[in-house]
Amino acid sequence: MLNFIPSFDGILGRFSRTSEPSADRRFYQQLAKEANMIEAVINGLDYNGVVSGITGTRHGGSVFYQMKMGNEKSRKGVVAIGDERWASLFTEARPSGETIPARLDPIRLVIEAPYPGKTEPLTWDHAPFDKLRLGKVVVGNRFDRNRPEALFIDLKDSRSPHVLIAAMTGGGKSVALMNIIASLCLSASPQNLVVYAIDTKGGLAELKGFDSIPHVHRVQDPEQGIQLLESMVKELKRRNQAQTNSPMIIVAIDELPDLVAEDSSKVQKLISRIAQLGRARGIHLIAGAQNPTRANLGTDLIANFPVRLVGAVVDKDASALACGMGGVGAECLPGKGAFYHVQSGVAIRFQAFYIEHYVQGIAQVLVDRYGSSKVNVIELSQDNALSPSEQDARRILDAYSMDDIFKPDGSVKHGKKVQLLRFLEDNESAKCAGDQDARMNKVIQELLLLR
Repeated sequence: MLNFIPSFDGILGRFSRTSEPSADRRFYQQLAKEANMIEAVINGLDYNGVVSGITGTRHGGSVFYQMKMGNEKSRKGVVAIGDERWASLFTEARPSGETIPARLDPIRLVIEAPYPGKTEPLTWDHAPFDKLRLGKVVVGNRFDRNRPEALFIDLKDSRSPHVLIAAMTGGGKSVALMNIIASLCLSASPQNLVVYAIDTKGGLAELKGFDSIPHVHRVQDPEQGIQLLESMVKELKRRNQAQTNSPMIIVAIDELPDLVAEDSSKVQKLISRIAQLGRARGIHLIAGAQNPTRANLGTDLIANFPVRLVGAVVDKDASALACGMGGVGAECLPGKGAFYHVQSGVAIRFQAFYIEHYVQGIAQVLVDRYGSSKVNVIELSQDNALSPSEQDARRILDAYSMDDIFKPDGSVKHGKKVQLLRFLEDNESAKCAGDQDARMNKVIQELLLLR
């Protein structure tokens, strides 16, 4: 029999020999069982002396079984077994009977780690709220061996101001988004925190009690969602002029591709503008995507989100796009709130809290604490009436690209002001107060905000 490295006999010997094994002991017993199963499968290939050893290590939420193959022929034989057969074998070996994702990496067999006693999704845990403050959110439990530990994201940290959540149907995207919103609302009053939710598919509205949360304003029409993003850019301009960053504003987008489909160019510019300046001015983006592809999002748009929460996705390409790097294996996640937290090239496996049945109770706690009235920072009812200089900027954007107007350093190209003024006059644009130079300077400032 091949030895598992490190020796499981040595590991198990450190635990007390009780009739009811500890969680750690059960974990290593399960790994030893699976190591023997792998060995039996490989020996069944009828390659003599091709395996020099098997090692099992745990990283994040996965177990890596290292198979040391003697030659390229034997390695190809193991690869030929296929991910589906490996997944089937591990599913049979696990006591829960649930489907266990597995993939060959190709020199490591990677499977979901067995969490002893885990038969149901993690439920909402109130304990982490003792550690919350404005901008700090708890998204679920990460695992150090088998001991759960709350996983936090600090939106005020310059490294994590905006978050993208990607997971297909059943993966837990909307529930993970609700985790973040609930954490934020429980940490601050509606005077200090306002959440604008763009909910084009109505997924958040299905969470009973969501709309009654006093911090939350929800819009469902995609066109109105884009107007909301435009209002955020205006608010950024106001905050820059006033040198203020309060109250904190969260723009939560349940399905970002729906907005992109409405007006790809405009949405990308607005998201990029908010992402670039929002961090310093207290405006943060939390966006979701059910099926991220280069066609419906693209790498440039996704790059605005330094933190990614990636659940089960359709394939390796979707995993690589959503995570910002390959090899994470989100396509193998089992769904039901299983996620990777990806930031700065590091992936951490965690389980999102199953909050759906608790939303109404949380909403009632917040209403009891703060009342039912809502604080609104912006007014969508005004239909985003544009100032004359903003109207001018819009006309220019329809006729010119930014590269036509600006140099890479952000300055206006030589002679471009005269050309733009003539264009505006020819198109009977709205007149700005003051002379031509003052008018053009206002237009340039509006264009800079839209870059």
